[in-house]
Amino acid sequence: MEIQSPATGLLIEQLHPLTYYIYKKVTGTRSQYSPLQITESFSFPLTLGISWHTDLTSLGAGSRARMYAQIFSSYQGTDVETILEIPFGLTDDWQSATATLSSVVGPVQGYSVFIEVYNCTGFLYFDNVKIEHTGLNWARDPDCNNIAQEFTKQYAQIPKHWAPVGIVDGADFGSVYFNP
Repeated sequence: MEIQSPATGLLIEQLHPLTYYIYKKVTGTRSQYSPLQITESFSFPLTLGISWHTDLTSLGAGSRARMYAQIFSSYQGTDVETILEIPFGLTDDWQSATATLSSVVGPVQGYSVFIEVYNCTGFLYFDNVKIEHTGLNWARDPDCNNIAQEFTKQYAQIPKHWAPVGIVDGADFGSVYFNP
């Protein structure tokens, strides 16, 4: 992730609804597809993991960089939001960390994972992403070979591996080979 003036941050998201549709090619046809419902089964624990390197400059109060999951659950008619995060320093050499969540109030309705740089300029490099639950790593492109890759129409309800949330001039992200 690269943030240069006039940008003051960047937020990218990987969306994980519990139920979504893909279009599956109909066997024996050239261009016919039929919708197929996919359910991303969910059971705890939820573990986030990431390796990162930061070279960021604070622009004032509240500066931060982090990876976090926003888990949505429902309890007695109320929507509940739970946050699980891994904070980064602004000038970290390569390191890795994990964070685990064992439960939330009520059944999980879905979740999204974000990587955020807020009120800073500079660079954030990341790799080896883990979003583990139900015994599987659900992170799309965990090795970060092409984080901006868009899906074909087959996955019309799911955006890119990582999609920007309100990107502005001066902010960009993509897969690069880190060479200090």
